[in-house]
Amino acid sequence: MPFGLKNAGATYQRLMNRIFHDLIGKTVEVYVDDILAKTTRPDDLLNDLARVFASLRQHGMRLNPLKCAFAMEAGKFLGFMITQRGVEANPEKCQAILQMKSPGCIKDVQRLAGRLTSLSRFLGASATKALPFFNLMKKGMAFEWTPACEEAFQHFKEILAAPPVLGKPRDGEPLYLYLAITSEALAAVLVREDGKTQQPVYFISRALQGAELRYSKLEKLALALLTSSRRLKQYFQSHQVVVRTDQGIRQVLQKPDLAGRMMTWSIELSQYDIRYEPRQAIKAQAMADFLVEVTGDPGEDMGTRWKLHVDGASNQTFGGAGIILESPIGVVYEQSVRFEFPISNNQAEYEALIGGLTLAAEVGARRLEVCSDSQVVTSQVNGSYQAKDPLLQKYLEKPGEGNRSLIQGMTREPAIALHIATLSSSWLDPITNFLEHGQVPGDEKDAAKLRREAAKYAVIQGQLFRKGLSQPLLKCLHPDQTDYVLKEVHEGCCGHHIGGKALARKLIRAGYYWPSMMADSKESGGNCRKDLIDEAREMAHLTETALKQRIALRYNTKVLKREFGPNDLVLRRNDIGPPTPGEGKLAANWEGPYRVKKVMGKGAFKLERLDGKEVPRTWNADNLRRFYS
Repeated sequence: MPFGLKNAGATYQRLMNRIFHDLIGKTVEVYVDDILAKTTRPDDLLNDLARVFASLRQHGMRLNPLKCAFAMEAGKFLGFMITQRGVEANPEKCQAILQMKSPGCIKDVQRLAGRLTSLSRFLGASATKALPFFNLMKKGMAFEWTPACEEAFQHFKEILAAPPVLGKPRDGEPLYLYLAITSEALAAVLVREDGKTQQPVYFISRALQGAELRYSKLEKLALALLTSSRRLKQYFQSHQVVVRTDQGIRQVLQKPDLAGRMMTWSIELSQYDIRYEPRQAIKAQAMADFLVEVTGDPGEDMGTRWKLHVDGASNQTFGGAGIILESPIGVVYEQSVRFEFPISNNQAEYEALIGGLTLAAEVGARRLEVCSDSQVVTSQVNGSYQAKDPLLQKYLEKPGEGNRSLIQGMTREPAIALHIATLSSSWLDPITNFLEHGQVPGDEKDAAKLRREAAKYAVIQGQLFRKGLSQPLLKCLHPDQTDYVLKEVHEGCCGHHIGGKALARKLIRAGYYWPSMMADSKESGGNCRKDLIDEAREMAHLTETALKQRIALRYNTKVLKREFGPNDLVLRRNDIGPPTPGEGKLAANWEGPYRVKKVMGKGAFKLERLDGKEVPRTWNADNLRRFYS
């Protein structure tokens, strides 16, 4: 195959994937014409090589002996050194940087940047340290090798003098991801753990550009996670990835009312098996240095510096509150809460406090500083004032005891009067039971259908959500909740009546999912239309089925049913079989008689002549009529 063709590489790669389809990932790794045969035990080497050669012979391929090496304990593959310890940097590439002198022009800087890029997977926070280099390569910048550039250059030389060894993940083991950000760059490291030891698998680093520099700190962390999933897609697809962070990334990405880029990122990340847990101590020196370079001391307890601002107010008809929850890296939640029930000022302050404490507990804050402008509430909570009001005494007993989250920004009843109702079974139950407990119906077809359907849903904190496109998550409604939602949506329309189509769109925009209402909508706009595609397809199927039933019913009313039994004499239409010899156009329309030999069912019969000779094939009752002698 001539490799000068534009698509030669991709074509050859598909060919090699087909030849070694049963060995790739097990004992063989192939990249175009570079083949690596590996084995986990020395005793299996000959058997593994025999299978590789058998595949080559089967497809008529030949190897160049001068380019082959056997029984290697370490070797070069795709520019890296593969050893029993893991993946190591190519010593030749490392020496090329170690022997470089300080750049004296832009060309030298570009050459240095290219060499560092080829080794970036071994360099933690390389983009952060290389920012002085990047600034020199900007258009219109005069070249000046500053002390900061020289310090960064020497830093990379120190790392490449003894680069870390990257580990090879085992099948099925979880991998751990640490994230770090600065004002101008983001970084991440993927880690595998073997007992009490930690080994890096891959370092990722990228400079922020354009509008990314203006992102909030929490958005930058989410972008670091998204960048890691794109760069390390093969690891995210084949392993469970545990993100270790003390920040509220999970709570933000799983909020039902996301919008803009965070919604898009949440949808893209939802395809992977990602779990979140608090950041633990860093045991490996390579990762410790990585986090010190970017975030400071890795032993610093970032979970002890949360701050909560609450402010409640009320008037004669309803009340409201503002809740701002700050993490050590910035604002996590900023919510305006509306209380649609009569409420006093002190009660509104307590409601805001309870809601803020609930949110803080959800994001895992272990120490919280609460700021409130109400002297009465703060003094009662601190114990300086005594609560004589029976209602406020109940509020003092409530904080931290599992009140409802106020992420939706709306509450209809006070926290001290929560009502718990037992909901009847609905369409949500089979999906929820499958996602939480793996329960499937006994019938195989129903079980397969449930598995396909459940892939479109997610259970978050016991609540079923539909994965959407207009919003990342749509809250699934029980039949008992529809009256409340209808009332809320209608009130949002200023009391005017709206049809089923407009109501369906409003439900989606409000973050709700209700299949029976969605089925009534046949048009929608933008991503709302895409969210309704399953319901539109189901409605089209039901409409088609109903139409077929109506047509069949109308046809059957005009059909005269003809029932025949064995040995009945019948006549057969003359124009559906071969013509009777010698009759021509004046032949009779019906011929026979014939005897019914066997009833096949559903209007089909086997016939025979009066002499007992069977008539070929079966005959439909529409082409037969009874013979009267």
